[in-house]
Amino acid sequence: MKIRSIATAAFLVGAAAHAQFSQALPNGPAAVNLLTAEGNSSSAYPFGTVNPNMWHWNYDSTNFVAAFPIIINAVSFRANGGSAGTGGTLPNFEVTMASSIINWSAGVSGTVYSSVMDVDTTVVYSGSITFPAGPHTTPAAWVTLPLQTPFLYNPTLGKDFILQIKSSGPNTAVAANVDLHSGAQAQRYGSQTSATLTAANFGNTGIVGVCKIDYTPATGLYSGFNSTPVSGPAPLTVQFTSTTFTSDPGGVTSYAWDFQNDGIVDSNLPNPSHTYYSPGSYSVALTTTDATNPPSTLLKPNAINVLQYVLSAVTSGSGVGDLTLTGIPILGSPGSASGYTFISFSLAPTIGSGPFFGIVPDAASWASISYVEAPGFPLHYTVVPGLYPDSPFVVPPGTLSSFAGFGVDFVQVGLTPAFGLAFVSNVSRATF
Repeated sequence: MKIRSIATAAFLVGAAAHAQFSQALPNGPAAVNLLTAEGNSSSAYPFGTVNPNMWHWNYDSTNFVAAFPIIINAVSFRANGGSAGTGGTLPNFEVTMASSIINWSAGVSGTVYSSVMDVDTTVVYSGSITFPAGPHTTPAAWVTLPLQTPFLYNPTLGKDFILQIKSSGPNTAVAANVDLHSGAQAQRYGSQTSATLTAANFGNTGIVGVCKIDYTPATGLYSGFNSTPVSGPAPLTVQFTSTTFTSDPGGVTSYAWDFQNDGIVDSNLPNPSHTYYSPGSYSVALTTTDATNPPSTLLKPNAINVLQYVLSAVTSGSGVGDLTLTGIPILGSPGSASGYTFISFSLAPTIGSGPFFGIVPDAASWASISYVEAPGFPLHYTVVPGLYPDSPFVVPPGTLSSFAGFGVDFVQVGLTPAFGLAFVSNVSRATF
């Protein structure tokens, strides 16, 4: 884990002089203000057990009220309301904060702690924590830890927020149960018996510990952006949207986008779009400026993943008799000089399982071989820029109405100048 530099920490402490706000995590769900309302669940971990233990409380960025970078100055915990704790002190208690590399709510998960924590990982508190003895009110009173190192978090980047809690022992059950809440965009995972394991062995999706953060708005310039989509077949057009924050009242004065992280500025618009024509993984950088702060650059490694081109045969169906055939263009097959688009009305049991380039050959398939090669003729084409397969081949409605109800498999096969095999596309199935 990487700890912030002394210079960065000094900056954060200086920024903490601004107005302070508080919010609960998780934030909801709807209409539930957990600053004052009790959570709907509880757990003995991490404050109600004698075992050493370590946890990740993982909150989706949508839990944050602030739509700008914040500096977290304190974190608070509470026992479950209505329980009775023995009270006391956990002597070896550590809190770490981090942005997450993965997004659990998008179906991505990880149990190795270090593999999910981003480069901003910071130990924000190391020492002891003390809970009062006796019955706890509903909800229980907060136990606050002023952070020894304030933490800069930017919810506009869309990264999950991780609160890592390590209780190394020797432990006593100081708080009976801790307050938890389910049904929110959050989860917890960890170890109930060890503070030294490197991977979690237990977890709950949609349930997490309730905590409170005290924060101040950050000052300065922080580049940020979102991109949609982040993955798809080539050619892939991506819309980039700046979420850059600046405390300068004059706002952001310039944007410089580098869509391939090759040192070349590709756009100066605040919200540009860009089309990636070649398959591969692309890192994206955004550099912004304002009138008062140093330039800010955000680099997202491997932010865009462009998959291989896909042959697409699309009809309106229902006997309309149209067809749009989008092939694999020259950029997707740079070694191809000519090729065929084979069709078959003898459908394979599953798409792509046929013995001839994924289709079951029939008379229509073999007929393609007899056609004279020509520019833009999809069944036997010569590669010419701007024509099929560089651009879609469109058959207007009614032209193929005699094939109404028939299913057809399509596959594109590219050939090299020496008539070798350049590529074989996926099989696409359409019904007229």
